[in-house]
Amino acid sequence: MEEVPVCVASLTNLEVLDCADNHIKAIPQWIGHLKQIQELYFGGNPITSLPLELASLSDLAILRTDVERISFPPRAILAQGLQSIQSFLARVSNPQVGHISLNDCGLSVIDEGLVNMLSSSVAHQLDLSRNRIATLLPEHHQVALQEELDATGQAIEPTPDMYSYLTSFQNLDISHNPLREVPDGLALVCSQNLTNLVVSHAMLHRLPGTIGSMHALSGLDVSHCRLEGIPDSISSCFGLEKILLSHNCLELLPSSLAELPCLQYVDISNNRISTIENDCFLGFKSLCHLNVSCNVMKCLPEIPNGSMPSLKKFFVSSNRINALPLGVANLLSMTEFEYDKDMQFPPPELYGLSAPKHAYNEHRFPAIESECGTAPVSVFHLL
Repeated sequence: MEEVPVCVASLTNLEVLDCADNHIKAIPQWIGHLKQIQELYFGGNPITSLPLELASLSDLAILRTDVERISFPPRAILAQGLQSIQSFLARVSNPQVGHISLNDCGLSVIDEGLVNMLSSSVAHQLDLSRNRIATLLPEHHQVALQEELDATGQAIEPTPDMYSYLTSFQNLDISHNPLREVPDGLALVCSQNLTNLVVSHAMLHRLPGTIGSMHALSGLDVSHCRLEGIPDSISSCFGLEKILLSHNCLELLPSSLAELPCLQYVDISNNRISTIENDCFLGFKSLCHLNVSCNVMKCLPEIPNGSMPSLKKFFVSSNRINALPLGVANLLSMTEFEYDKDMQFPPPELYGLSAPKHAYNEHRFPAIESECGTAPVSVFHLL
């Protein structure tokens, strides 16, 4: 027998179905109609994938197949038993609109079954977070490259098309995995569609130089990694609006970020930044939020007239800064400013103010008047 007779679909009270040791290549999709089924036996058949409809069989207690032949769901899911299999299939069969969520599934490799599923998906969001994935290179490509290495004695680099299973996604979350790199090939194949990339809580020491090819990227989260630098090519990510770089090992605020015309949000707190380049603040024309707190800076560079004209929130606390530059008065749009309580401002009269100096230690920041105008700060945090 090569397929299960369709007439079985009408047996809605059926509790046990034994189709073992045949030539059946696929469990039929109509299996989901058998709501009373408790036991399914399909061992001894050339079945390579399980249908999504198994997720709807709430009474199913026993499922027998030849696991070594199954490529979908992934092996890590199959090894966890029936409950995990049904949970996985439920996520895939009934996702949020355009969203595939495979987070916290115990995945350690990108096997062929998962590649096939993602390649054929029409979803635009993929969540692979909180797994054990150390590389995004599919397992069968890893094997092929290793065999090539053994034959030639030379290291063979993965080609971009090996990551093509991710091409169609616009939002990709691969955070909380032991990833050591974002491969160059991934940036190239995702350059046209990917708008949001989350790789936080990983083991990254660098970003690929090819990241500049990701012209559609608007959000990048690489916080809580081990980054020691940001490639200058990021200045080619012209659509980037938000970048999270906190809790890394950065020693400089990358000046290349100031060149991004759409950048609105930068969090580079909790790094090792000791200095910010002069004139860096002359860029950031669209920046609204800048967090450089919890670093080791002793001073801020001067803030010339016209600097960061859209900045509303500025956080500089928990550094080693003793005094702020006069140019703070040039931040005309600022509404929220966070600094250390013992940090000194220049005397108020330098701003043309008659208020006593202690007024700067109030929770409401008085208007700073300068030749540029007035900057009322409505929320003033003292730490």
